[in-house]
Amino acid sequence: MPDSRKFALYYVTNVLCLSNQGSGGYVYIETSSPRLPGDTARLASPWMRGPQCMTFYYHMYGATMGCVVIYIKSQATNGLKAVWLRSQDQGNHWIHGQISINETSSYQVSFKFFVYSI
Repeated sequence: MPDSRKFALYYVTNVLCLSNQGSGGYVYIETSSPRLPGDTARLASPWMRGPQCMTFYYHMYGATMGCVVIYIKSQATNGLKAVWLRSQDQGNHWIHGQISINETSSYQVSFKFFVYSI
């Protein structure tokens, strides 16, 4: 786990890999064999407070692409709210993504990765 990002990794299945090479890092889920449809992985932030704008880049290329969902979990209600979703092949390039977080209570941001089919 990279200390500079202070993210906690939660392994739902052994499909999530983390790299912190060079000036940035990335997380990926391998969606081709030996992965199985229904495999999932999750990356969650520490608890945070206050409105923020979160920017990131994603790369989803290939016939076996699954789905990525970003959730906001409110500590006050303990509820999950999906705020961003992408699925299937998005082309062989990095794409800029951005979400606005307007929570006033403590919250956690989590990415959930799903494998659809092989």
